[in-house]
Amino acid sequence: MPSGAPSSAPVRVPVLDMALPNGALREGARAALSGTLSPVLALVNYGFEAAHAEAAAAVVAAYPAAHGGDALHAAAAREYSRNGVFVMHDPAGPQGTPVDPAAANPAVAAYVHKMQGLAERLVEICFFPDAPDGAKDGAAAKAALREAGKRADGRVSLRCYPGAGAAAGADERDAAVPQRVRLGAHVDGNLFTLLWASRPGLQILNSAAAAAGGVTPQDVLALGLPQIGPVDGAQEPVDLSGFMADVAPDAAGACPDYLLFSVGRAWLEAPLGTGPCADGVQCATLHQVQADAAHPDPRYSIPFLVDIHTA
Repeated sequence: MPSGAPSSAPVRVPVLDMALPNGALREGARAALSGTLSPVLALVNYGFEAAHAEAAAAVVAAYPAAHGGDALHAAAAREYSRNGVFVMHDPAGPQGTPVDPAAANPAVAAYVHKMQGLAERLVEICFFPDAPDGAKDGAAAKAALREAGKRADGRVSLRCYPGAGAAAGADERDAAVPQRVRLGAHVDGNLFTLLWASRPGLQILNSAAAAAGGVTPQDVLALGLPQIGPVDGAQEPVDLSGFMADVAPDAAGACPDYLLFSVGRAWLEAPLGTGPCADGVQCATLHQVQADAAHPDPRYSIPFLVDIHTA
């Protein structure tokens, strides 16, 4: 049975400098995502670093007027409350329009557009080796997907992890969640996720320690599956909590505005066929949030759950 002692050292994840052309990034992305139990990248120099906080602030400011409620901090008193997640864009909504009135703010709409452009570029880097090497956008991938009747898109939302000033009483939903873990360990079901956060808190599997402890890709994927009803003891997921560690970019903390790129379960189903980064990926990225509940301020994060949709 794999087991490990909780790690205090952060996991240094490879950095992808988006100021470089796509052709120069393909090999680095392939090497970083292949043969690891934690396929994660830190993206830097992607061109809209200040827009995350601006979009989050726009949603926070609009929330009371849009929903007739109190301040967002009080409304999102528990992370496990539905009020803790504010959807900024959802392609499954009517004609792909934002589902939260706060997202009508022009700053939020512009931000979602920039995130979509970055997602298309990453799809091109990872899955379209014949695209122009000198490009710094995802135009070739977008055109190829459109021709196939597809598009890269997904749900964009703002998550609020309340600080000490907004803490509320616990309920039965917290019983299985370790202290300070605000979102339990799981893998995403989409192709890949882009994540920004206002302060640290995300944890991923320490791949080297987990592999040395006998953890397999199948163990990771099993833990990431939701369990409904009785579970056969032989199939019960193993406890990997001892291998979880904080995330830091592999640049001695010199990348304060990075975006995290993590692989979801749909990547393993090859929705775009083979590509420079497709074949070597072993599993999706196991992650959790361990935000400091004693911090006076809330922690905000914006996950963009990118997937391949029918156009």
